[in-house]
Amino acid sequence: MNLNHNRTLKNVFKGAATTVITQLPNEPLQQDYQRLIDAGTKPNLAKLTIARKIAAIALSMWKSKEKYDLTKHRKQG
Repeated sequence: MNLNHNRTLKNVFKGAATTVITQLPNEPLQQDYQRLIDAGTKPNLAKLTIARKIAAIALSMWKSKEKYDLTKHRKQG
């Protein structure tokens, strides 16, 4: 386990994942979550996967100084 992490940011991204999962049924990330659940992934691991995706998107946007583009970050297939 990595003890060198920011608990506040971890909670922010997990909270964002919870919001997407529970309140935004038409969002691609919620659909990704549902695909993971349907494939047999445990709900807590599926939620963590979505939180990591959100973190990766946020980092990418921050580095490139771009606005969120749904089509760019949508999983193909």
